[in-house]
Amino acid sequence: MSNNIVQFPSKKKIKVDNTGGRTREHILFTDDLTEGLVVNMIHNMSENGINVDHPDFLRDTAFLIELVKSMIYRDGGVSHPLQDFTKLFIEYTEEDGIRTMDIDLDMIKGVSDELFGDDDPTMWDDDPDDTAS
Repeated sequence: MSNNIVQFPSKKKIKVDNTGGRTREHILFTDDLTEGLVVNMIHNMSENGINVDHPDFLRDTAFLIELVKSMIYRDGGVSHPLQDFTKLFIEYTEEDGIRTMDIDLDMIKGVSDELFGDDDPTMWDDDPDDTAS
């Protein structure tokens, strides 16, 4: 019966890839940091008279949250779809030690017009308090 025993090498080290665990930790860290930053910003804006309950503000905030996550993810080596978005619309240059970032608002407007049409003025204004029709 002892012939059925298989001997495994006892000195072989097993490597465990913990990339998934580190990525998960970074995502949790990102969520916590983003929440703290955005809550602080919203509170500060509210104290300065900004209507933080307006649907447009809430949409902008949702986009901002994802943008902040994208920034932190990039630092941790985690990809996010907005990283490509920023590369597309923002040009980064460095000359003589001076860093410059230019956002191409015309390109963003062109993409928006292409997707949604440029002849719908109400698309950008869904102010529930606006009674002018």
